[in-house]
Amino acid sequence: MPVLKDYLQLHFIVLIWGFTAILGLYIHVSSLALVFYRTLIASSLLVFVLWATGKSFSVPRRELWKILGTGVLIALHWILFFGSAKVSNASVCLAGMTTATLWTGLLEPIWMRRRVSKLEIALGCVIIFGLYVIFQFEFDHVLGLGMAVGSAFLGTLFSLANADLIKKHDHWVITFYEMVGAWVTAVAFIGFYMAYSPDYVFPIVPTWQDWLCLFLLGGICTVYAYSIGVKLMKKFTPFAINLTVNLEPVYGIILAYFLFGKSETMHTGFYIGTSIILLAVFSYPLLKGYFAHRKAQKKQADLPAPHKKHEKRAVAATLFVGILTLTQCSNSSEAFLQKGRVLLQSQKYQEAKDFLDKAIAQNSQNAEAFNARGVAYFNLSEADNALLDYNQAIKLNEKLYKPYHNRAMLYISQQAWDKALADYNQAIKLKPDTASLYSSRGSLFLRMDKMDKALQDFEEAIKRNPKDKEAIFNRGNIRHSREDTKGAIADFKSCIRLDDKFSRAYYGLALAQIQAKDNTNACINLKEAQKMGEKDAPKMIEKYCK
Repeated sequence: MPVLKDYLQLHFIVLIWGFTAILGLYIHVSSLALVFYRTLIASSLLVFVLWATGKSFSVPRRELWKILGTGVLIALHWILFFGSAKVSNASVCLAGMTTATLWTGLLEPIWMRRRVSKLEIALGCVIIFGLYVIFQFEFDHVLGLGMAVGSAFLGTLFSLANADLIKKHDHWVITFYEMVGAWVTAVAFIGFYMAYSPDYVFPIVPTWQDWLCLFLLGGICTVYAYSIGVKLMKKFTPFAINLTVNLEPVYGIILAYFLFGKSETMHTGFYIGTSIILLAVFSYPLLKGYFAHRKAQKKQADLPAPHKKHEKRAVAATLFVGILTLTQCSNSSEAFLQKGRVLLQSQKYQEAKDFLDKAIAQNSQNAEAFNARGVAYFNLSEADNALLDYNQAIKLNEKLYKPYHNRAMLYISQQAWDKALADYNQAIKLKPDTASLYSSRGSLFLRMDKMDKALQDFEEAIKRNPKDKEAIFNRGNIRHSREDTKGAIADFKSCIRLDDKFSRAYYGLALAQIQAKDNTNACINLKEAQKMGEKDAPKMIEKYCK
């Protein structure tokens, strides 16, 4: 039976796991390459651990194949996990991982040949409902959430496999061979892409910062946390383990908010859906204990146990409250606003305006809706209406920085530089930690031919967001114009690492390399830029690549 120390240790490793999605965002290589390096580092460290502790590497062949096969599941689980964080963000990834409880409730009875618990299945349905609420509000994160749910499914499978393996083998030995199996799987995937999809490009070479994060990921988050998690399966059931692992999003989302700030801020519906999921998760032990107590009482009284009726009522009540919540939310001003935002991202500006009209009709004090409708009007070439909406948004909420930012872009389109600068200054005053504001103001300074101030703003944007490729690109252009060839080349290469389809970066890099008299590499990059449609590339190729 687990003791207090075991519970504390379990929560500590769940905290570490909550940090893995965040580490994944700090690492620039693709999710596939990340798994390759993580498992390589982990298996290498485990060789030393097994040698230092005098443990035998020997495992019966049949058992070895089982452990290596579990490693395949782990690799696929991690590829989807880190892929989810990269295509959406850490919060969405971790929210999707909470479905591990649902998968465990469905798969554990089959795996362990016990009766299916109606309570577990009912709570699983509540979890699905929570996901549905998230889908309703976070349309632009559907892919990331789906990948996380798939990762949770695979995670449940290897947890169940480990529950059997730990009964026969040492936890360090299990972890070593599983990391080997996961590494071989990653190698196979990379080999497949190289052989059958030679045009498929993904970042695979880590920077020195990546190596630091990878060693933390492979050492602390894998060798230590994963091995201890396997060991704890001797004392906890898979369902109990996965139930506690559902604290991972709580720890992770809090950490992600403090580390990434705005990029991790989600719509209210996301938090409603996540709360429904966590409520279902944490109500499980309470409901299970309650029904077990009721059953025991009725059994002692030699009466038929009516606990199933109470169970059904409790679950029905939970579902009813959830459906009522969703009905109210889906017709609210915030829901129409969110749908409008998604349509804006899809460049469906007229449809977006129609939803934003409804959002404003539901709540005429919704400053965010006026601001978003202003964006729709601006893209529909209705500048006067856009200006009215931006002004109204500012009137309703003077502390909202977005209308100032958007109004500045409108003023730029009218070449009203001073008005645009005043709005950017106000937006930065309200939200000084937002990198994109400095990048936008820097671009304005370029138009105003204030090169020093532009460079200062781009430096500030990069400092606050090292992945701001537009700020890095613009800094590269300034460095090129000042004949800082080495700095320009470094900036353009950074842009390409962040986005290998960034055609202007290839073209800029080629010009900087021509300046450095490196025509061989310049021609390679000019041809890449030409493939991507850079209109000036053919002229430069004709001039320098004979």
